Amino acid sequence: VFFLFGLAGDMEEKSMETHCLDQLSQLQFLLFGSSGVGKTELSNVFRKVDLRTEENSGLTSEFISHSREMELPRKETIDIKLWDTPGFKSLEALDVEFEDFHACILMFNDRESFDHIKSEIEADFGQQNSELIDNLAISLVSNRTQDLEVLTDARDYAQERGFMLHEISTSDFNYDCHCIFLDLTCHILKHSHQIRSCSSSYTDIEVDEYKEAMMVEFKKLPKIDFSVS
Repeated sequence: VFFLFGLAGDMEEKSMETHCLDQLSQLQFLLFGSSGVGKTELSNVFRKVDLRTEENSGLTSEFISHSREMELPRKETIDIKLWDTPGFKSLEALDVEFEDFHACILMFNDRESFDHIKSEIEADFGQQNSELIDNLAISLVSNRTQDLEVLTDARDYAQERGFMLHEISTSDFNYDCHCIFLDLTCHILKHSHQIRSCSSSYTDIEVDEYKEAMMVEFKKLPKIDFSVS
């Protein structure tokens, strides 16, 4: 399930804008969340490996980076690097330059892990870097959260901050995870100032048609159903 809050204004006016990747050779995504929220599972979907493997779990004290090539409109491709972060570290403690990232995935699965994300964004570090955070494509990701009150709070928070909200289901985990990376990529193609300032390439219509086609392909992927595991 995917919700998009505060990002779709002036769509009719933007429909004639064009986008390109002349100035970008790689998109960098940051994956953040508490230990145990499912970051390794999401990373494994990104890597297209066995979802239940324990390899490269987030218990390490170091970053784990994964790269994969993603098809774009007009059959062009770009390299996407996903940086998986240790679950016990705060945003402030991460040794990263946030201006180097194009997107951030904030992952939670219960009240404690959701409140942890909120506290990180609203803390002094988040306030001091609010402009950098506002320039990122951000998805707040609920991984099979059962608490309806937490989900309601997450939807409200995403709307308040203008974040995307993705809800990963138990019954269609593989499809839902792939859609996160797709939605973030499409948002970057449409909204990145770096892309919009370069020479013409993709129109909004091209990006939307590409997204629809990719979602059809994702539906053909093997279905991972954790409800029967």
